Amino acid sequence: MNFIQISKQRPLATIACIAMLTGCAGTSALSHEPVNPDKSARVQLDYNASLITFPVEQYQISNSDWSVVSEAREIILNQCMTKGGFAPDPERAASISEDRNFGIWNVERTRLYGFSIPGVDTTSDNVAPKPPGWGDARDKCVQQEAGRLAEVSPADPTVNPSIADKIQHQSLALASKDPAWRDVREEWWTCLRGRGLEPRTGEQEWSSKQALDLAVRSSKDASAPPSNEESIRVATLEAECNQSARMTQRLGDIQASYQLPLIAKNQAALNEVKSEEAKLVATARQFVLSNQ
Repeated sequence: MNFIQISKQRPLATIACIAMLTGCAGTSALSHEPVNPDKSARVQLDYNASLITFPVEQYQISNSDWSVVSEAREIILNQCMTKGGFAPDPERAASISEDRNFGIWNVERTRLYGFSIPGVDTTSDNVAPKPPGWGDARDKCVQQEAGRLAEVSPADPTVNPSIADKIQHQSLALASKDPAWRDVREEWWTCLRGRGLEPRTGEQEWSSKQALDLAVRSSKDASAPPSNEESIRVATLEAECNQSARMTQRLGDIQASYQLPLIAKNQAALNEVKSEEAKLVATARQFVLSNQ
């Protein structure tokens, strides 16, 4: 079964997080100055797509624009690979987003898919094998085409995070120290215990012990079905408790309340980043149109 979160944030950087199980902790900080949260802040939840939109995301490349950037990069690399006698990436597929920043929360999806993400094939049987030398050729193309790739690619946030990335990280660090944060999580833990699950209560743990056990079991047995009865049961209970406590909305709002003042303090820098990334996306879009 698929316990890996596929996040809409920065898909070119492969930051593999078992997010709903362990979370992803931010490391960047803007300053040590006190931040007074703006309690009017809210995140927007899209239940159909299972996405959470934070205020700072207006200064980050959108999901649709990332698709354009990814397509431009793939065209460049495929052109190089074709010269070397290789076919396009057999595993390439459209990116699928689902935000599980605060655990799994879409009850309707969990009742159908458990912890899996709709549209993600987690079995290995349907993955086309790569020919010998494919990986080395791909790595060589990345190096050879570094200049062209840079023209359509934002900086890797794991190496050079933008001011918006830093605000995302710092707001999470500040929010997790807010007394209200713990109160919301305890409501969720109480609900899980009442439903027969044992919550994992570490700072960046967003699942039950039963979910972790299922993940470990699945990793040891590659033939396990992606959505079996037990995974659906546990995932649904976790999502129902998330909804009951309104955990994703409330924790998202707390994090957003720290983002708004950080955005205000760094408005000029954010505007500059937004302008530069818009130019990059425009370049990528034109490249795609010219190579169709």
